[in-house]
Parts: sequence; C-alpha cells; structure tokens
Amino acid sequence: MSKQTLIMLLIGVNFFLLACLLLTAYSPPLALAQDIEQLGNNYLLITAEAETFNDAVYLLDLQNDRLHVFRTNFPYLAGQPVVIRWLGSRDLKRDFR
Repeated sequence: MSKQTLIMLLIGVNFFLLACLLLTAYSPPLALAQDIEQLGNNYLLITAEAETFNDAVYLLDLQNDRLHVFRTNFPYLAGQPVVIRWLGSRDLKRDFR
C-alpha cells in the first residue's frame, strides 16, 4: 500500500467519523407547530391525504364550532402556481347533537 493511498484512506475515515459525530451530537430545536396559547385557543389546522398525490387542509374553528376544508388544484401543471381553494364547511354543533 503506497503512502498516498494510506493518506487518502485516513482522510476518508476522518470524514466518516466527522459525519458520525455531527449526526449524533446535533439535536434539532423543539418544533411547536400548534402552539395553542399563541392561537388563542380558537383554531387548529389538520392536514390529511384526500386523494393520491393531493392533500386537504382542515381548519377547525373552535370558537364557532365549524370545520372548514381547503384543497389544492389537481393535477398540477408544470410551471403553474399551486392554488388552494375553500371547498366548504360543516357546522359541528348541528352535526354532533
């Protein structure tokens, strides 16, 4: 084994050890996606798969007991912006009495 091959092998081992160190030592910051206190306890967003490759966003209005549904345009055309439109809402008091 030549000296240059040994040096390249040691450099590769050092990069591997550095990557292992970074992956084990780093802890991502805490994510507070639904911080209830900042929302004023009035709204909750929920996402779900409505169809294959198409999602829906549900907005739960806790103050008025309504559930709103938003969907994206599908299928997407290349270069076109994604449009999110309101599909409708449900009165939860009426639905669950």
